Amino acid sequence: MKNKRRIGRGLRSLLAAVAVQVSAEPVILYDGDLRSLPEDQGWIYRLEPPIRNQSRRVRVDDAFNLNTGRNLADRAGYFIRLPQMEDHPQAPEILDRQRGYRIGFTLRILSERRAAPSQAGFSLIALSDDLLGVDLGFGAGEIFARTSKLERAEENRALPFRIDTQYADFEMDIRENEYRLSANGEEILAGSLRNYSGAGEPYTVPNLLFFGDNAESAGASVNLRRFWVDTEPSAPQPGEPKPLPPVEPEPPLAGDSIVFSVVEEESILSLSGTAINIAIQAQEEGSLSAAYSGTLQLLLADDRIQFQPASQIDAQPSGEWEPKSGGKSGSAPADYGGIVPGNPLIGNTFAAARNVKFTLASDWIELSERNEERMEFSASSLLFAIPADFGSVLDIAVLGLLPIRTSAPVDGISGLNRPQTPASLAVQGNVQTLTIPVQVEVFARIISDDDLKLTFSGQIIARRNLLEKPTMPAPLRLAIRRLPTGEAQLSWNAVPGNDYVVEQSANLRRWETVVPDDQNSPSILIRADGETLVWTAPTDEPARYYRVIRIHPQIPYRAKNPPIIAVKSYNFPPCQSHFILSHYRPFATKRRKAKTNNIHSSCGSD
Repeated sequence: MKNKRRIGRGLRSLLAAVAVQVSAEPVILYDGDLRSLPEDQGWIYRLEPPIRNQSRRVRVDDAFNLNTGRNLADRAGYFIRLPQMEDHPQAPEILDRQRGYRIGFTLRILSERRAAPSQAGFSLIALSDDLLGVDLGFGAGEIFARTSKLERAEENRALPFRIDTQYADFEMDIRENEYRLSANGEEILAGSLRNYSGAGEPYTVPNLLFFGDNAESAGASVNLRRFWVDTEPSAPQPGEPKPLPPVEPEPPLAGDSIVFSVVEEESILSLSGTAINIAIQAQEEGSLSAAYSGTLQLLLADDRIQFQPASQIDAQPSGEWEPKSGGKSGSAPADYGGIVPGNPLIGNTFAAARNVKFTLASDWIELSERNEERMEFSASSLLFAIPADFGSVLDIAVLGLLPIRTSAPVDGISGLNRPQTPASLAVQGNVQTLTIPVQVEVFARIISDDDLKLTFSGQIIARRNLLEKPTMPAPLRLAIRRLPTGEAQLSWNAVPGNDYVVEQSANLRRWETVVPDDQNSPSILIRADGETLVWTAPTDEPARYYRVIRIHPQIPYRAKNPPIIAVKSYNFPPCQSHFILSHYRPFATKRRKAKTNNIHSSCGSD
């Protein structure tokens, strides 16, 4: 099916290139006459929060109803595409604002409530291929646009007709730098396109269409009868070109889980300390300073920041220092090179630190001094650790009458950051910069406990582009087979450091958690140490369904309502039913493939 889809897309692109003069028919993305819900026609349905959400949707005659008014904090809506998920099968590959495109939908708003003027119970989002677009809020009696900071814009208009008792046909034309919205043939709103990417997902997804409730304190009951898009609209009369609207600076907190890239040229940590109470000196100038690369993964909230354990920085060799690996004579590339002066009996001790890597993690840290361009926070609760599996090593050569040449692992040690100045998070243009002052002490053993004291000091600078689409983990892929012993063996791609749960069911309605036979502890959580996990368990049932759940790292597991990030399930045997549930922050996604696509055959027996 994937190959056919690629061929189909390539054919559509070829036809568009050859026959640019031919006006295509609008593409129907939702048709109420089919008497089905939007997800049955290819839309991606998402909920926030993912559990105990009171939003409801149901078919109504030749339309469907979406009701998010039971709890104003609940959000729900439909997308034509999202990262790591399958696009709507009819979704246009590109929404080109320079060429122009139109969106049409038939809508009725039965009721709407809001707790703030900038909120609306129903919204429409349209983003072009360069992320310029418009976010419109709909009420029972008005329509308004939102600024790039998701505040109420100057473009707002009271509807000239009632929409709570009858349907209205809306059309929006997006061309170059402007949008124009009409209802029942009358233009009612117009304005400039904006860049909303500073607000994070889903505004960082290009070529996006969304309808639903994305407000934190509003809700509505709406009927939607039809939704279409036309990427080949008739060209307007030529006129004076309009300037591109500037990208407005966004607040530095943008997004949910984000990744910063460490800037090697600006991230320098110097090493000092003592070995058996003797000060460590540099072998040469610069031998005790190293540049660092890596990535920092953070969770951001309005007033808090948290460093995830996946954050890692890696020292780069600062030169060739003594000794070589294993303490052998000579020099070789190393991150740090130090010397401890000796005496006539025990000569100088040369040491070279290699493959020095740290992970960084923290609890939630409060932010302060927030403004449009800069925030500060204390970095004193940031934990720097060298895990046991990183391969960090200290090669040692002791000269004198009793020479010693050896290597000692430097792992399993950690220390809290104790800088004298605060860390900062700042924005300049589209670039967000994270500055972390570092003053970390760690202790290790040479002869006795803690007789080696090392202090790393300096700063780590990391940046990210606010307009870049974040890198998300690969979709959960699950395979199952029957072993000669009759056991079921599941294997799936994993995210290192994440926890997983395996559940089984006989009817796809009631699920129970199971503990693998090869797991020593009675814990139901399976921690991923690598990128692949394998699970086996005996089965004495004629048919058994299994599913694997990747657990949200910030929410404790609950068997009744698990904090699901991703789920895949198969039956065993004969492996013919297949469905997917996925969760993608900040909304939760609950999507089921059409029944015609449920057949999957990946089981086998050895």
